[in-house]
Amino acid sequence: MPEISKTAFGIGIISIFESQVFPFMLSSAFTARTVVKEKDQEDEVKDDIIWAVGISIAFSLLLAYLLNDWASGIYGILFAILLMAVYEYRGELI
Repeated sequence: MPEISKTAFGIGIISIFESQVFPFMLSSAFTARTVVKEKDQEDEVKDDIIWAVGISIAFSLLLAYLLNDWASGIYGILFAILLMAVYEYRGELI
């Protein structure tokens, strides 16, 4: 498989995976802003964010290793950090 195809494949799979992990672990930023604050569970949600980031980064590095394409791994790490920032900012957790 050509290098550009491996990178495109890796980025696509990582994007799909991470876009599913964050809502699975965290529901939505709206939920964090409303229900979580009402029930005073901000620390628990922050822990869930860390878990989601960790799972995402681990998957990104595994896929990068399997594809022998570190560009997709770097993308996955940056995308996980971006998603973390969005959830923390939109969920008013920072």
